[in-house]
Amino acid sequence: MLVGVFTEQEIREVAWSCDSMKSPSKNGFNFGFIQFCWDVIKKDVVSTVKDIAVSGKWPRGSNAPFLCLIPKV
Repeated sequence: MLVGVFTEQEIREVAWSCDSMKSPSKNGFNFGFIQFCWDVIKKDVVSTVKDIAVSGKWPRGSNAPFLCLIPKV
């Protein structure tokens, strides 16, 4: 069971167990966005999670921090 593949239901349950109103992650999307758009993005989310679990490698650039300075007017 520890080396089994994640199911779509398991991934969805994790996304729904997180606070949807927390501040956005580095990519700008919080769990509220993931929950709201689940029907549209679920294939990509599930595929990415499964690929990471099988390969043991993060996609290039997915955990790289980016900084965007927005000038105050």
